[in-house]
Amino acid sequence: MSEQLTVAQFLDRNKDTISNHEPIPYLFEMTAMGAGPPHILVLTCIGPRSTPENFLNLDPSDCGAVHYEDAQIRAGLRERLPDHLEIDDMVFGAVATSIEQSVKDDLSIPKSLPYIRKELANFSAGFVFDIKTGLLSPVEI
Repeated sequence: MSEQLTVAQFLDRNKDTISNHEPIPYLFEMTAMGAGPPHILVLTCIGPRSTPENFLNLDPSDCGAVHYEDAQIRAGLRERLPDHLEIDDMVFGAVATSIEQSVKDDLSIPKSLPYIRKELANFSAGFVFDIKTGLLSPVEI
């Protein structure tokens, strides 16, 4: 079995791949080109082959959550599902400040949950992925 990848090695690998990175268009650029957002959402699982030793939070520089507000989503859901009163209390994670602050907020979650081992929560790391350059920039907590 191969050696475990560290966060530092992960960042080194990222730097090695930047020269081959193809810029990804921002959402407003996709709209200008007449293209909509991707229509496939990938959800993955954590299986028994994974033994997490770090939480890595990666937010793209053009995160979709900066383009909406929770109130907009609630209004759309209320229109479709008027009998579901729980919609009023739902939070969808709109980014109200900056991508960096969003990463910090996300990283505070495992540290606040009693279900997460403390040693795992303490080894959380966050990054902003620049979709134009491919660079991962660490976000200090």
